[in-house]
Amino acid sequence: MSSKTNTDIPSDLLPTLGPYVTGSTTALMALGIIGGWAGESWRSVLGIILLQFFGGVFLGILTRGWKNVAALRYTNGFFHLITTTAIVMITGGYPSPFWLVFLVGVVVPGILMDRTGVYLVLPFAAVALAVPQLSIGIDIQIAMGISMQLFILFFTGLIIQRTAAWLFKEQEKHQQAEESLRQSNDQLTLSIAQLEQHTREVRLLTEMGGMLHTSTTNEELYGIISYYMQELFPSKIGALFIYSPSRNDLESAATWGNFPAENHVRIFSPDECWALRQGQIYQQDASRSGLHCPHVKRLKSNNYLCVPLIARGEALGILHVQFSMDESTAVLTTPTRTIEAVLSLAASVAEYVALALANQALRETLRNQAIRDPLTGLFNRRYAEETLDREIQRATRKQTPLSVISLDIDHFKLFNDTYGHDAGDVVLQNVGMLLKTLCRGEDVACRYGGEEFLLIMSDISLEIAQQRAETLREGMKSLSIVYKGQPLGITSSFGVAAFPKTATNKEKLLHVADAALYQAKTSGRDCVVTAAQIEGGESQATKA
Repeated sequence: MSSKTNTDIPSDLLPTLGPYVTGSTTALMALGIIGGWAGESWRSVLGIILLQFFGGVFLGILTRGWKNVAALRYTNGFFHLITTTAIVMITGGYPSPFWLVFLVGVVVPGILMDRTGVYLVLPFAAVALAVPQLSIGIDIQIAMGISMQLFILFFTGLIIQRTAAWLFKEQEKHQQAEESLRQSNDQLTLSIAQLEQHTREVRLLTEMGGMLHTSTTNEELYGIISYYMQELFPSKIGALFIYSPSRNDLESAATWGNFPAENHVRIFSPDECWALRQGQIYQQDASRSGLHCPHVKRLKSNNYLCVPLIARGEALGILHVQFSMDESTAVLTTPTRTIEAVLSLAASVAEYVALALANQALRETLRNQAIRDPLTGLFNRRYAEETLDREIQRATRKQTPLSVISLDIDHFKLFNDTYGHDAGDVVLQNVGMLLKTLCRGEDVACRYGGEEFLLIMSDISLEIAQQRAETLREGMKSLSIVYKGQPLGITSSFGVAAFPKTATNKEKLLHVADAALYQAKTSGRDCVVTAAQIEGGESQATKA
C-alpha cells in the first residue's frame, strides 16, 4: 500500500462515507431477501445483516479515538468483507446475486484504501463464490463465471481507485491554492497594517519635530516630548532622563504613562545605565536576557529599552521605554509592530529629541549672549531699555509704581590705572554677583555701560527703592575683593528715580536717575540720592 496515497486521503472521509456504505449494503441485502435470493437461508442472512449493522456501530464507537487513519479504515474494511463473505457463502456462493455486495466492498477500498484495498477484496470474493461449489465440483462454466465476476470487481475497483486518487489530488491542489491565497491575503493584510502603522508613526514624528523646532523653553520641550511619547508608544511607560548641569547624575525631565514618582527612580548616576556606557541602544525583553541596568532594577522591570541621546558627539541623556509584564511577549509578536520596529522607532525618536535638546541649548546660549553681559552675567543695556519700556506700559495699565536705581563704582578708573584692567574685571564680576544676590527674582539688573549699572524694580515706590539702594551701598562697602593677594575696597554712588512720581516716560526716568547719580558723585560719593519731580518736567536732585 502506498503511504503517500494514504497520507493524501482526508482523515474525515471514512466517517462521512460510513453511513452510506452501511446503508447501501443493508439495502442491497434486504432487497435480496425480499427477492428470494437467500432462499431458505434468509434467517441467517438477516442475522448477519443485523450483526453487520450493530457490529459496525460498536466498532465505530470502539475506534473513534484512534489517530491512525490507515488502521481505522482497514479495521472497518476487514469487518465489512468478513460479514459480506459469510452472507455470500451461506447463500450458496456462485452464482448468488448477493455477490453484488462485493461491488460496494470494492468501491469502499477503492476510495479509502488505494490499490491494496482493491486487491484485498478479490480473495474474499473468490472464497465466497468458489468454496460452496467445491462440494459439487467446479466445471469450466462455473470457473469462467467466477472469473468474470472477479474481473468485474477488479476492473471496477481499479477505475474507482484511479478516479478517487485523481479527485484527491485535485482536491489537494485546490486546498493548497486556497491556503496559498489565504496566506497571501494574510500577508497583504499584515503589510497594509504595518504600512498604516508606519505612516502614522512618520506623521507623529513629523508633527513632533515641528513642535520641538518651534518650542522656546525647556518646559515646552519636555511637555511636547511627554505628549508624543504617549502617542508613539501607547500602553507603555517611560521617561526622558537629562544630564544635570554638573553631569554627575541624570534627572527625569519628562515622563509618560504611570512612571513612578519616587526620587530614587527618577535620579541616577551615568554609570548605572548600560546604554550610556556603551553609547548604543540597550534592550532587555522576554526573548533576550542579559544584565539589567542598575537604575532599572529599582523599577522592577524585565522588559525595557534605554536609548542614548547623542547630538554633535555629546551624550545629553537617555530615552527609557518600559514594557508592562503583560507585554513582555505580546510586544514581540504583535503583527503590526515587531520588536525591531519598536527599536527603530525609539532610535528615530531619540535622534529627534537629542537634536531638539541641542538646538534648545544653543538657542539659550545665543539668547544669553544677545541679552547678557559676558563679564558680569547681568543683562545688557539693550535688554534693560526694552524691559523698561515694557514695565512702564505695565505700570501705567495697572496704576502701580516703578523705580530704577542707577549706580556707579567710585574711582573705578583708579583700579584700572593702579592694578590693571584684570583687576577692574574682578571688581565688576563681584559687583555683578552682589546684585544677583540682593535683587528679587522679578528685578532686572543690568550693566549699563563701563562701571555703571541699572536696576529696574516693578511695584516698588521711590521710598522703598531708596531703602534698597542703601542696602546695596552697604553691601558694596562690605565686599571682600582680593586680587593677586591685594585687598580691594570699593564704594558706589546711587541715583534713584520712580515712575510716575519723578518722571512720566522712559527717557525722563533714565534722565532724572542719571542726574541723581551725578548729584551723588558731586556730593562726595558713597551715597544715595533720589530725584524729585518739579514743574515743567525738569528734575532736581536731593541728597538722601
